[in-house]
Amino acid sequence: MAEPVNRLERFIARALHNLPQKLGAVVAAVALWFAASGERQATVERTFDAALLVRGKAEDQVVTDLARTVSVTLSGARDRLDGLTAGLVEASINVEGLPDGPFQAPVTVTPPADTTVARVTPKAASGRVDAVVSQSVPVQVAVSRAGLNTLVVAVAAPRDVTATGPRGRLASVASALALAGPGAVSATLTAIDDNGLPVQGVTLHPARVRLSFTQSSVLTQKLVMVRLAAPTGKPYRDVVIAPARVRLVGPPSVVNAIGFVTASPATPVVSGTQKVRLTLEIPSGVDALDQAVATLTVTP
Repeated sequence: MAEPVNRLERFIARALHNLPQKLGAVVAAVALWFAASGERQATVERTFDAALLVRGKAEDQVVTDLARTVSVTLSGARDRLDGLTAGLVEASINVEGLPDGPFQAPVTVTPPADTTVARVTPKAASGRVDAVVSQSVPVQVAVSRAGLNTLVVAVAAPRDVTATGPRGRLASVASALALAGPGAVSATLTAIDDNGLPVQGVTLHPARVRLSFTQSSVLTQKLVMVRLAAPTGKPYRDVVIAPARVRLVGPPSVVNAIGFVTASPATPVVSGTQKVRLTLEIPSGVDALDQAVATLTVTP
């Protein structure tokens, strides 16, 4: 029995050796565990850039000029927020029933489970609601010259295409531009305004046109002023024609004799301010390389 007793005595001696230090280490480990657990459960805040969704939009409506994201600050446990991404935070506005034009709508945020919304910046989002409409626009062809002494005349088919987009943006579309070099059989179209700048958010159908070319050294080109014909009904005011001068091409004897061209609205005008395409009165055998558009006001 002496050997088992000695083993027990040695075990007790080892267990009691540095006992205060051992107990202190255990207490410190337990305290550290509770501190870490409490830190994970502590309430903190995190800010996310959440994508802004649009709800309530009709099929024939489009929302433009709207911020893509909003800043959302959530409150919750640290370990919960550390596991979130911006894609899990849902922010939206509702445009149901809003008329065409500018708007401001409150931003609604649906927070993920076990979190709350602390702040949203901005609280309301601004944008514009427009009906999606279509209209016919002329095709304008721009062609690089084959040589200084050679005139290149291009004809597009079709000569008019359909532009579709928000009503507010479509109002600024003057024509569809086709850029091509001599000999090209087709060209992609770009919607442009009166200044020749692209208009974004507008689609064209068809998106491409076929091209045919005529090269001749016996044709000449001349830039002439456009004058609006006298109205048959109520007078026009605040008339602006763009471009104010158009390029004419044709036989030199005919083109050189033209000092200006008279133009009339291609469609009936109504009371108020409007933009209308103009029909140019030009001699047979002469073509206009530009499409003139007039902005005018008819007094009721």
